[in-house]
Amino acid sequence: MALAEHGTKATMRLAINTSPEPFTNWTASIVEDVIAFFGVWAAFQHPYVMTALVLGFLALAIYLVPKILRGLGTLFRKLFGSRETPVAPSLPGSPTGGEIVSPTR
Repeated sequence: MALAEHGTKATMRLAINTSPEPFTNWTASIVEDVIAFFGVWAAFQHPYVMTALVLGFLALAIYLVPKILRGLGTLFRKLFGSRETPVAPSLPGSPTGGEIVSPTR
């Protein structure tokens, strides 16, 4: 569970840090601190409720992790470019890439 939590937090932080304005980062830090405080308080005061919340968040993480990883892959492709091989330019009179040419008899 800790690996999923830290991975989700790191991915969300990476996505948040791409925004140019600082308010998103401040808000994310404050919300993280408030959630941590109330999470510890709830674990001691209402352990069954906290257990249900943890299981719910775990189910949400299982659902969201593939989507987050896909978004992270898209972000890396945009930042570092595609690794596809470039297509050679076609000569005049030759078919362009993707066209199917049938042989003539």
